Amino acid sequence: MKIFKISLLILLVSISFNLKAQENSPKTAKFQNQSAKKFKIGLFYSLDKNLSDEHQSFNHYEGYAPDYNKANYSLGAEIEYFLNAKFSIQSGINYANRDFTGTYYCHVCDFIGVIEPKNIKQRILEMPITTKYYFLPKKILLYVEAGVVNQFILNETINETIH
Repeated sequence: MKIFKISLLILLVSISFNLKAQENSPKTAKFQNQSAKKFKIGLFYSLDKNLSDEHQSFNHYEGYAPDYNKANYSLGAEIEYFLNAKFSIQSGINYANRDFTGTYYCHVCDFIGVIEPKNIKQRILEMPITTKYYFLPKKILLYVEAGVVNQFILNETINETIH
């Protein structure tokens, strides 16, 4: 089962789609002005896999047991502004779904009946701001990226799971 999860993770990581504007051909490049070369605009889509712990503990005795076996995705648009050949600032707007099933647990509580899992569906608007450093900008696009993502929950629904 562990090999299946690792294989699935590798598959999900490899299934992502990035479409970014590239520099024009040499014939049309001479017609571009300098400020247009400082921007890169792109669209992206990715399938997401949550790798969080199987138990989210509130304390030593109680917590939440999420099951992340749901199809989640992110899609969005981004713009990158080059400060120079090696540094850039990037921002954008992304839409993401974060669906999972979770069950509350308590090792010392006396419950009457069975605690049913709940389906949780979240729709999120993300606004990242990052900076990039390109190591070899003229040869390959190898870079390090760091930044923050501000997330806004657009919609959240919690439904009881019916067995």
